[in-house]
Amino acid sequence: DRRGNGVHNLKLKLYDADCLIDDKLGEGTTDMDGSFYITYNPDKAGLLDTPDLKIVPCTPTVLYKNSVLTIVYTPWPADSLSCSNVSSPDFNLGDVNIPLWEYADMTNQATPRAGAYAQHLKKGNTLEIVGSVLEVLGSVIGKNLPKPMTTRMEEDSPGSALCDAFHGEMMLNGFNPELLKVEEGTGRYYVSHSWKGYAVDGKHFAPDTEAYFVAKDGGLALDEIRIATRTGGFQAGPDAALSEPKIFKSTDHPDLWARAKLVFRSNYFFFGEVYTHLMETHLNVEQYLVPFYKHIRLNPIFALLSPHGVGTVQINQGSDKLLTSEEGILQTHSAAGPYVVNQMIHERFGGLDWYGWSPREPVCERHLFAKVQRLYWDVLEEYVGGFLKEHEAGVEAHWNEVCSFSEELVLN
Repeated sequence: DRRGNGVHNLKLKLYDADCLIDDKLGEGTTDMDGSFYITYNPDKAGLLDTPDLKIVPCTPTVLYKNSVLTIVYTPWPADSLSCSNVSSPDFNLGDVNIPLWEYADMTNQATPRAGAYAQHLKKGNTLEIVGSVLEVLGSVIGKNLPKPMTTRMEEDSPGSALCDAFHGEMMLNGFNPELLKVEEGTGRYYVSHSWKGYAVDGKHFAPDTEAYFVAKDGGLALDEIRIATRTGGFQAGPDAALSEPKIFKSTDHPDLWARAKLVFRSNYFFFGEVYTHLMETHLNVEQYLVPFYKHIRLNPIFALLSPHGVGTVQINQGSDKLLTSEEGILQTHSAAGPYVVNQMIHERFGGLDWYGWSPREPVCERHLFAKVQRLYWDVLEEYVGGFLKEHEAGVEAHWNEVCSFSEELVLN
């Protein structure tokens, strides 16, 4: 690879390069140190044709058809190595540089990201394809898509999507299901969102918020919101002191309470989008995909995990401009100043840890996310455990791939 390490267990195909159709001469697989040896018959190049050797690296892809798993090998989209008119019976190609799942330049990246050769599709193609399909079929499909849940709620019962009980539902089962803390003495649940240490753009309101919830009808209902602003106003620096929080309660005047809820919901969406959606989901997965596809090929766990990474990198690359660029939603529709989103991700990313992780316990009857999470974890544990038991011999035989994957993950 580009760091000089041998690329192990990589299938290579040897061709005689011709103008129209290349003649396949042989194939082989690299050893753990990246070395390989391919035996071929020069006569396969054709009558009076001295072979123009071309090495094509091929990577595995998992296909499912009628529940039957098949692994096929497709050419990697890197430049092939060619050597013209090779007549020697024993030819040494020397070191062959294959940019296989290299990392992107980390200068402006908050997390390890995949580089240019990370996928067979070019950057953004997935989003472009999706956009084209929706543009063509939108008039037909759009009419049949259900309305957003909050729209339906408001049509059926005006004000229901802004009520205190629905705010509790958001914390339990929304797009950003919060890890709820418990207030000492009262037993109320609460969540916090803080801009402390982050530069704001001086144009948008960026207070710290705490929202408190009480148990009600098997779920949670929003009870109190505390809002603290930086002393010095919108132009205050990232380490400015905070004012004493203003406390708003569900018993306050409806207009005042509604405005407080709007402030809280803005923070809930922004921090949920940055931390839960973008970082913990998309970027967290990508950091595993780069060393996984770079090192895992012959080990059976490739078939187990590979399908779950399809399209992830393209979607992440396509969303860079949509979400985190200077023109992105998170920069233009929030108080986040330049590079703040990357700063937030970088600081929080280093604290992610799977050690000792377990699904959260439900806090009430309507905590469906926690219940489904535990059910999914049990199903996953049973399925993965069964797969590893079935393929134990193959996993052990190619455990060196797992070791090199782990080393790569730690280094980056």
